Amino acid sequence: MSEVLAVIPARGGSKRLPGKNIKLLHGVPLIEYTIKAANRSSYVDRCIVSTDDQNIATISKKAGAEVPFLRPAKLAMDHSPVMDTCLHALRYLQQTEKYEPDIFLLLQPTSPYVTKNILMRPLTCSISKMQIPSLVFINSTLPLILFINLIQMAPSPPFFLKGECSVLLQTKMFIVSTERSMHLKQHF
Repeated sequence: MSEVLAVIPARGGSKRLPGKNIKLLHGVPLIEYTIKAANRSSYVDRCIVSTDDQNIATISKKAGAEVPFLRPAKLAMDHSPVMDTCLHALRYLQQTEKYEPDIFLLLQPTSPYVTKNILMRPLTCSISKMQIPSLVFINSTLPLILFINLIQMAPSPPFFLKGECSVLLQTKMFIVSTERSMHLKQHF
């Protein structure tokens, strides 16, 4: 069975809705819903929160997530790419713990209706068995899974399935393609 890491990026500096990741919904911090869903899923082996905010870190730990580091300020700015945040988290875990999950699941802290059953659907698709490097789940009028080839950076034909916003990626493919993309940006 593949080792699955859930990563929940939760920045503290929201401008439009300050403190949105820990706003209370029915008396519960918003991020706690996502943490609990990940921890209840039998497919997720580990759940971490990447944050730059000590208050979010404290609430996340109480809810059952690991917060192994505070995110660097340069990865917590208004326009910091979330994938750079994920790459930082994966590199940190590899360097400090020699931990390298086969798959990581990117979950949004502001999706309170994520349930363990919703998380099980993408994980039972088992991207390694399907020979594709990633699945992107988007909850919209027409919820959609996009099969994305990270090496070619081109989407394959979509497959429709209802789900909350999450991204499921093969870790090694993600690191290779993200580093390649960062290298190309430096030269153009």
